[in-house]
Amino acid sequence: MEHQLFISHASEDKKIIVEPLIAKLSEHGVSIWYDNFNIELGDSIENTIKSGLKNSNYGVVVLSPDFFKKSWTQKELNELLQKERLGKKSILPILYNIEPDSLKKLLPELSDKAYEKVEVCNGKVVNLDHIVRKIIRVLLNSRYISNDDMSLIEILEKCNSSESNSLRSIGTLLDRYYNILSSDIDMAIVRANMLVECILKDVCKRNFTNIASLNSDSLLDICLLKGFLGSNIETHCKVIKNFAEIALCMDKCTEVVSNEDLNTCQASLKALLNWYMKTYNRNSLVCKNELSVVWPEDFTEDDIKQSYVIETKLFDPNLISPIEIALKWAEHNPYTNLGVRDTVTGRLAGFFCTLPITDNLFKEIASGNYIDTHIPTDDIRKYDPPDFYKLYLCSFCIDPDYQNTKAFKLLSNAFIDMLLKFADDGIYISEMVADAITEKGERLCTHLDMKVINTSTHGSKIYRTTLLPPSLRIMNENAVRLEKFYLELYSKYRDVL
Repeated sequence: MEHQLFISHASEDKKIIVEPLIAKLSEHGVSIWYDNFNIELGDSIENTIKSGLKNSNYGVVVLSPDFFKKSWTQKELNELLQKERLGKKSILPILYNIEPDSLKKLLPELSDKAYEKVEVCNGKVVNLDHIVRKIIRVLLNSRYISNDDMSLIEILEKCNSSESNSLRSIGTLLDRYYNILSSDIDMAIVRANMLVECILKDVCKRNFTNIASLNSDSLLDICLLKGFLGSNIETHCKVIKNFAEIALCMDKCTEVVSNEDLNTCQASLKALLNWYMKTYNRNSLVCKNELSVVWPEDFTEDDIKQSYVIETKLFDPNLISPIEIALKWAEHNPYTNLGVRDTVTGRLAGFFCTLPITDNLFKEIASGNYIDTHIPTDDIRKYDPPDFYKLYLCSFCIDPDYQNTKAFKLLSNAFIDMLLKFADDGIYISEMVADAITEKGERLCTHLDMKVINTSTHGSKIYRTTLLPPSLRIMNENAVRLEKFYLELYSKYRDVL
């Protein structure tokens, strides 16, 4: 899973600086890789850290005398320096109990980098908020804000000229934000937060969520729980929300908002509004010729959350796996999800979840008596080639907005391509089973020439097919190659299967 920050530090520095820093950054919705959160009992420490470094956009490096005494921190630093040598800004240095002159001697490669220095008084970091804001600005000024985004003035003009009630409401709030921007920083940030609440209300309504009993805090919680927002958008919402809380209670807290904070809020507001306009208010929600395949290695945590949203539009809630369960499946075996993405909006247009399962679970699903919403990871096999596997076609969904596009064809063809790649890598699928709940699921099973073998307790059809020997009948080049491969494999292993 991708993280915005990796925290590299010595364990001696956890209490004073690292843990307070992580707590503050988390309040802003920043996704953080931190050893206490991400290394679990039984994990390979070295492999887990390497994965965290690889999948994090920046490394916050807490440089202290203890940092330079540790071998682990040196390894982490070397990995981050390697990214820097390849031309990617990766290291955000924080100095703790170490002077810049000493740093030049210990680490010449960072001698010309801008840094933040920790100031401690009575055992507490007094400039923690300042450091957090500096880090947040780096995140917001990098890939979390696109150069192709519309300006706020352009968005205001589009809203004011729109026939959509939701856009006109946003236009009114944006106009009020502009009217006070130059005269009252605190009120401008409060009005930016009102825009956030307006957008979140509309997002919940459009996703069939009852918001009558929800307050403003609940709106964000519901959007995060349901997966309506990506992690980048979550960060932008929380940045504005946190600064608004400071602005509203300036008589009771020591923090004050500055012009620099207002600029940060404005950058987040721009990103949020652009995301909302592209995702929910384009003239045409779907660019029919701008869909691309999302392969398993590129399928993110945000994609899994979007998958859940798609399922809520199509399935009975009792037949949907909770997001936390789907995340556990993906962590256990990261090659279980395949998708199709709208390249303009970033929305997931459809997805396909396939699980390699144990023989016993395969029989239970084939019997029609199994509800698959909480499959334990003990029943999901990891791919360890070369070996033979039985595959459960767990969920195949196309978002209703993309039903009349090439999404179905792209996804079903990509599945064949994935099976072919698996075969080349020594992952051999002996047979497959599916519980087709929707019309699209039945269509896929028919497309794969699977046969109905049962009816489930919830009234759906159970389909089954084999690849050893192959019984797929799809007429495209890769399907022909796949069939030929499995015919040869069957001839080789038929006596032991």
